[in-house]
Amino acid sequence: GAGVYDAGLATRQRVDHRLDALARAQKYSPQNPDIDMALARAYQKNERMPEALAAAQSAIQKQPRRAEFRDTMADLYLAAGEQEKACDEARLAIKVTRDALQKSAIDLDSLRKLSKYYDTYRRALNASLATSKIPTAIRIDLAKAIAEHAKLSRTITLSEALQVLQEIPADKRNDVL
Repeated sequence: GAGVYDAGLATRQRVDHRLDALARAQKYSPQNPDIDMALARAYQKNERMPEALAAAQSAIQKQPRRAEFRDTMADLYLAAGEQEKACDEARLAIKVTRDALQKSAIDLDSLRKLSKYYDTYRRALNASLATSKIPTAIRIDLAKAIAEHAKLSRTITLSEALQVLQEIPADKRNDVL
């Protein structure tokens, strides 16, 4: 009874305090897209989806090639029931990350982020299946995403193994292989 109410009230007050603090930070640093994205997440937690979407869109307008912003936007669209837009944003997160990986050395953190973006894309595609008039096209996209995600997971596992192997003295590596 009262304990649950008190806990809910305390959580709401923390979220309201966080929103106030972020709004003040945004006034002092209006060009900072990270503040916009933090506001978007806070609004989402407070179930204020129109404000969450607007704040995330503001962040994306400032830095359109930030894959994590696109992934968060996809999550927000999923929460708002806009599966097609969620799919579009998730695809963009994947594309931006893949483009960056082609231009630089492949690092494990980037591969893990890409894997997370594939998770988001798969969730968006699965949500789209329920409402789609063209489920076959979505199933094809989903099958491709699952296959790409599986290849990526294998790459991550092999990269992790290689990291461990590199830390073993050269004369002891034959014991592993």
